[in-house]
Amino acid sequence: IRCSHNPPSEAFLAACDKLGMLVIDETFDMWRKQKNPQDYHLYFDEWWKKDVDAMILRDRNHPSIIMWSIGNEIPERGEPEGAETSKMLVEYVKQLDSTRPVTAAVNGLWPDKDPYFATLDISGYNYSAGGDHGQKDIFEKDHKRVPDRIMYCAESYPLEAYGAWMDAVKYPYVLGDFVWTGFDYLGEASIGWRGYPHDENYYPWNQAFCGDIDICGWKRPQSYYRDVLWEVGNQLSIFVVPHKPSFPVKENRADWSKWHWHDHVAEWNWEGFENQPFEIKVYSGHEKVELFLNGKSLGIKETNHENQFIATWQVPYQKGELKAIGYKGETVKATSSLQSSHIPVKLKLTADRSEIQANGQDLSFIDVEFTDEYGIRNPKSENLVNFEISGPGKIVAVASSDPMSAESFQQPLRKAWKGRCLVIVKSEKMAGEIVLTAKTEGLPDSEIVIVSK
Repeated sequence: IRCSHNPPSEAFLAACDKLGMLVIDETFDMWRKQKNPQDYHLYFDEWWKKDVDAMILRDRNHPSIIMWSIGNEIPERGEPEGAETSKMLVEYVKQLDSTRPVTAAVNGLWPDKDPYFATLDISGYNYSAGGDHGQKDIFEKDHKRVPDRIMYCAESYPLEAYGAWMDAVKYPYVLGDFVWTGFDYLGEASIGWRGYPHDENYYPWNQAFCGDIDICGWKRPQSYYRDVLWEVGNQLSIFVVPHKPSFPVKENRADWSKWHWHDHVAEWNWEGFENQPFEIKVYSGHEKVELFLNGKSLGIKETNHENQFIATWQVPYQKGELKAIGYKGETVKATSSLQSSHIPVKLKLTADRSEIQANGQDLSFIDVEFTDEYGIRNPKSENLVNFEISGPGKIVAVASSDPMSAESFQQPLRKAWKGRCLVIVKSEKMAGEIVLTAKTEGLPDSEIVIVSK
């Protein structure tokens, strides 16, 4: 995990220690030159040393941290004074901790950045694949120019996922690929769909919508694609290209703005489009894939580097089940399906933790889903859900993954999006049963019990 662009919480680092995650701990997003009029450049000279002290002295005993980062896309990165500031920062970091390498994330990847990179132990390349530098095979070129430079992709576009990861696989001097971004966030609203430039009113967009994981913690399509590239999990998933774009399309999106993913949705509910063809995309890490519609084979296709592990079919819509089977030779290795859902009959509540600590801090994240009689989530449901709570706990947040929702995160109600929403319950300093009740018009109330100990 590369933290951006400031140190994380202590609880975050403790979790990384426990889980075995590797972390780049990062300080600054600017130094003496501004990105915005009221940003940190106003305080850098007075505060940089205190802030470096605060990060390293607090965090250096965390085994999860493998590198210190002194900056991200620093405006003076290609200027002599930028290299001097970097040298100053690196020397000071090493006074506090000489055991870890120092890095920074750099964009505008031209040779004028060489003096800056020379001050670092490891060089972070932002958007090495398909970036605004316009160069192909930039790692290979820079390795020939500077053979001793150790590099990694410090940020990569979702749309360049294949190329960015293949660079890490191919070149031994490239350590890996950090994606922008792992977890979605509020701010830089709509860059994952509308992109840049931000030259018009884009309200009510408020989420970036570029994360592999959305703000509720649910995987987005590109995350399933990375399962294939990284060879983890099921490595098989089905998506549909809708006839109408999921959101209004921005006409003048810059060609370098690639924080979006393809408009692929995990839905097989398309009433009104019966027998009309839909483009089906299957992400597969297996040698070949067979696609079925309601038990009938639609053929077998190979998935490999030539098609970047994505197989494509044209399938006329029929309600029922789309099923993919991944094979190695003749052996079934994985299955995946999309099923049409019926009218919702139930609110399904699922907690990530049914027992929490009565310490006034512990949390339970509860998924709320509109499901049919077979337990299948209906992705078209957007009903309002009201929440009530009793016992020694409180609702601290509600959310959905709708990037254009302007609803409150704190009021005890939320509209579903894609058939689901999220509620977060926090314990109090008293043991007992916490009962969360979800209510929506036309369906019976649902309850879930969280035990606080």
